[in-house]
Amino acid sequence: METLAFIMFLTGALLFVGGLLETISLSGEPNWFLLIPYRTELSMGTYLGLTLVITGICMAVAGVVFGMSHSRQRGWYMQELRQSGVPADHMFSERSLKEPRGKAKKGKP
Repeated sequence: METLAFIMFLTGALLFVGGLLETISLSGEPNWFLLIPYRTELSMGTYLGLTLVITGICMAVAGVVFGMSHSRQRGWYMQELRQSGVPADHMFSERSLKEPRGKAKKGKP
């Protein structure tokens, strides 16, 4: 789930930068409201740029919130597993974190 949140954040960052570039390229010196550039003469390009900037900010913030929420839920779940008395050897998630990927354990014959 954190991967989806990271992809959501990256998409928001790309939309934000795209909106900034479009707004700045259409108008030489736009007016600024915090991080959002705007142009007083409205046209289709300025609507698109403003929409990209606002959508990018919303998606980036939602990605960060989504990622932190799922990280906290996973931490709570792992803590509950530890408190339940299940040995660490039997927890799949603990073993997968400890073992390197692609290497199988080789036992002595």
